[in-house]
Amino acid sequence: MWNRKKSYYIFLAQVFIGREAQLYRNAKEAAGVSEGGREIVISKKKVESKLVTSFVMTPVDAKAVLDFLPGQYIGIETQLENSEYREKRQHSLLDKPNGINYRILD
Repeated sequence: MWNRKKSYYIFLAQVFIGREAQLYRNAKEAAGVSEGGREIVISKKKVESKLVTSFVMTPVDAKAVLDFLPGQYIGIETQLENSEYREKRQHSLLDKPNGINYRILD
């Protein structure tokens, strides 16, 4: 009996995993996002306080950015000058989605 239940659980898990992967693919295709990410530029920098600066980031390809909810995170990968290493950091998204760019605090 347990083997039959286990096989049902495995089957359902595979269905849900496959559906979730399809949803991600559809969202990425709709926004023109590739698996490797997109190149962005800082289009605006604003000093919010002595300790906080906000940055508006715009894709180089000028295609739409994904919708999000304020407070969601975006992963940003950078490589400092004179460094062979790439660094990934998570930043909280600010404002409401506008389809054009993202705004973060640092």
